[in-house]
Formats: sequence, structure tokens, C-alpha cells
Amino acid sequence: MPDDFQYRTRTLHWGEPPWDLDLEVLVDFESESARLYADRARRGLRADPDLSPMFGVIWPSAEAAARWVLEQPPDASLLELGCGLGLPSLLAARRGARVRATDLHPGAGPLLARNAQRNGVRVDYEPVDMRCTEPDPRWDRVIATDVLFAWDMPAIVARAFAHTLAPGGRGLLVDPGRAWSDAFPDEAAKHGLATDVDVDGELFLVEIWRR
Repeated sequence: MPDDFQYRTRTLHWGEPPWDLDLEVLVDFESESARLYADRARRGLRADPDLSPMFGVIWPSAEAAARWVLEQPPDASLLELGCGLGLPSLLAARRGARVRATDLHPGAGPLLARNAQRNGVRVDYEPVDMRCTEPDPRWDRVIATDVLFAWDMPAIVARAFAHTLAPGGRGLLVDPGRAWSDAFPDEAAKHGLATDVDVDGELFLVEIWRR
């Protein structure tokens, strides 16, 4: 993505006191997608789907993960894989947790940093492709939302959870019922992870822990 591409944003107030947040988000996903790809076409660049500006929107899956975060011990460390806007990470940091967020999109880190500053919290950010997640099994809570977007992602995401979830820790995967959602529990089992699947409306929620 060109470093000088400027997304249009707006301010959104999310949640209820005492865990409410003021967030900078994209004005609109569809219009910003169109602007981005038109800009790339003018520059003779390909329309790379990995650069879709999904990172700048609060999706229902992220809101479900944020509600789950509110149910966890406030001092539980948290890692968010494929964080996008990082709503659950920001909320966990607001509650006092040690938090790290990771994403592949080049726009995710700067937006997360601005939102962390806006809300007076600290979230460590690292640009990481989940396909290359290194072993780091020390996180009390690991979450991922809207990441099963291709046929190979269940195996990749299961491996990422196995590499990062601490013994005795809990993880959460939330997906809006994509075609590959059903494959995730079997992939998780291959890595010694147990799962508990729940369906909330159109959302597919999987709690994860080590056997």
C-alpha cells in the first residue's frame, strides 16, 4: 500500500461506562475500499486483497470478542491475532492487562497507536503475518476475529493459537460463519487444543484451551 494513502476517518464512541472507548474508524468500508483500489490503479499497482481496509471497521465478531474480554480476569495478559482496529485489545488494556496486538495490514498499526493514545492506554503492536507466527506460549488469553477468510486459514490460525497460548490459558476465535469455520476444531485438535463451539446468531464462537 502506498505510504502516503490517506483514509478518511470519523470518531465513534463505543461501549458503556466504565469500559467505553472513543475510537477513530473509517468513514465507510465500501467507499474507502473503492478509493484505495482506484488510487492503486492510477499508480499501476495491483489490487492486492491483503490490503483491503477491513482493519478500520468495528465488525460484529470484534464486538463479541470485546464482550468476552470483559468476562476475563482484568490482569490476564492478552494477545490479539489479526487485530485490525484492535477493539478487544484496547478494552483489555483499559482494564489494566498487558496486551500485544498483531496484524499484517500496514494501516493497522498506526490506527491502533492513535486509538491507544486517544484512550490513554498502552497496547504493544507487532506487524506479524499469522502464517509466520513464532512459538511464544506465554499469553493467558489469545483472541482472533474474522480471520478464516480462505481455505487454508483454519490450519494457520490453529497453529498460531498453539504457538502462543500459555498452559492453563484460554483462547477465543470468532467468525461470521464462513465456509471454513467448521474445519477449525479439527485443525485445533491436531495441535493438542480442545475447543468448545457456540453459535450466537450468525457468529461462530470457539473457546480454546490446551488439553
